[in-house]
Amino acid sequence: MAARGNVMSDMRLVVVGAAGRMGRTLVRTVNEMDGVVVSAAIERENSEFLGKDAGELAECGKLGVAVTSDLDAAFAEADGVLDFTLPEATVAFADAAARHSIVHVIGTTGMTSAQSTELLTPRHRPAL
Repeated sequence: MAARGNVMSDMRLVVVGAAGRMGRTLVRTVNEMDGVVVSAAIERENSEFLGKDAGELAECGKLGVAVTSDLDAAFAEADGVLDFTLPEATVAFADAAARHSIVHVIGTTGMTSAQSTELLTPRHRPAL
């Protein structure tokens, strides 16, 4: 859980690729857990799912979290990001997570060795 002053609050997690198969699974899983909440759901700029409720897409009920493409706004209000997207996107999300000093949990597969090496550079390490 994230501490805000003396008050403990739920850890706020961003799900990237929220409308995809794994993204929807992550939204459902986080919704079922104590101590964490889906604070934002990210999709690419041209996604047909922008503006839709992440919980309704994940079939776990309305969460009041609209799918957005505004990565920086979402990361600015989060404690961590869950990423089971594509390798190219994961590298970009790692940059954003590091800029915002939030945890970046990566479940992406199929990364090239260059992409994996990129994630291990000092600018990413604090956030991984």
